[in-house]
Amino acid sequence: MKLFGDKHLVLDVIPLQLYCVGTDLDHGSVDCSSTVNISVKFLCGRITECRVQAIVISENRKLDPSGGLAKAVLKAVGSSVWVDLKRQTGGRVQEPGAVLFTNGGALKEIKHIIHIVTPIWANYENRTGKMECLYKLQSAFLNCLKYCVDKSLTSVALPAIGTGNCGIPARLCCLVYASALIKIQDYRRLKEETNLQVYFVDISETILTSISKDFNKVFSSGYKSAADQISNEVEKDLGITCHNIREGFQVKAYKGDISLFREGSIICTVNKDLTPNGRDAEEIAQKAGAAYRQKLQVFLRTSKYKGGQVAEAVPGNLSTHLVIHCIIPSKKKWPVGREDHYSEKLISCYTNAFQTALKQRKTIVALSVLGLDSDYLNMDLCFSALKDALDTLLESSDEMTSLKQLHIICREDNVLYRIEALLSKLAK
Repeated sequence: MKLFGDKHLVLDVIPLQLYCVGTDLDHGSVDCSSTVNISVKFLCGRITECRVQAIVISENRKLDPSGGLAKAVLKAVGSSVWVDLKRQTGGRVQEPGAVLFTNGGALKEIKHIIHIVTPIWANYENRTGKMECLYKLQSAFLNCLKYCVDKSLTSVALPAIGTGNCGIPARLCCLVYASALIKIQDYRRLKEETNLQVYFVDISETILTSISKDFNKVFSSGYKSAADQISNEVEKDLGITCHNIREGFQVKAYKGDISLFREGSIICTVNKDLTPNGRDAEEIAQKAGAAYRQKLQVFLRTSKYKGGQVAEAVPGNLSTHLVIHCIIPSKKKWPVGREDHYSEKLISCYTNAFQTALKQRKTIVALSVLGLDSDYLNMDLCFSALKDALDTLLESSDEMTSLKQLHIICREDNVLYRIEALLSKLAK
């Protein structure tokens, strides 16, 4: 197939026979027995000159083709494509990660144009923000592949989306592309005869070489390995340290928004009536949506809760796997000067939450320091309870030892400083 006539540079050709597998990190994955042949090529040239059925381009939130690749494509396809985009969206500003579809306009060979509203790396802070940015890019790329499958397309070309002006490091883009190509196996509509040719096309040979360098290795290692590499690369870039508390068990501490956590279970604090207790719990409830709140109301009709107990719920609109609610001890229950009872209940919250996660086969857990947002539990008491809970966890000889990772996420520098000091002592 001559994509650019007689002259084009093929940097790499990767034929892949992928088989559908499931991993613990594949939330909502679909088991299927079909296989798919995917050929990946890296070509240096102009994407509008490709002889393929579909191309993918990067858009800004306003869908304004005034610069970059979108401007170059506008010259080739004509303004009718963007008139169609404005009609579809009503002229509204789009969220990063959105994917829209139009015809190929004036292009003869290309019948479909897939538009990705690409997230900008600099707009996302800390680990949870950066991971959210990469998730949106992966989700958009996966939606592109799904569109090709739905339309029975056999060839699609796309640039190195996310690099360039959007600022996402090429290494991370490579991992995101590869992991999305692996996840397409879980899509129900893939048929055994599906044969998809994916062409990464860019005018920059440097960028293409950088992305293609480790592409095959990522495929052979599988989705879980790719997800781990993405996490490690982000943490390395941000200077996040990993504390190996014992063999096979790591604790990571960093600033961020726990409601954006996607890699395992989230633990948050609520009152005995299952209403949010603190800013993190309020963020989780707001983003999880109505179905999540209705589930909590069902719990209240069937059970009564007291301090130290936990209640689990489906994540609703959140992308985490499970939300575990720790019932914070009541201020009215214990008089002033009985802090030991508060501490005991907080430790029970930690222990019960860890056990609940492991019963659901979730070995990665994220939490904020429990009780820290309460107006009557001071910081010293909360950190003392966290230390005792971690000590208990380290001394466990039962199923608690199967916990693999604990992410402690906070919003303030002074809290992070105390967490790091505590973990440093435990790791010695």
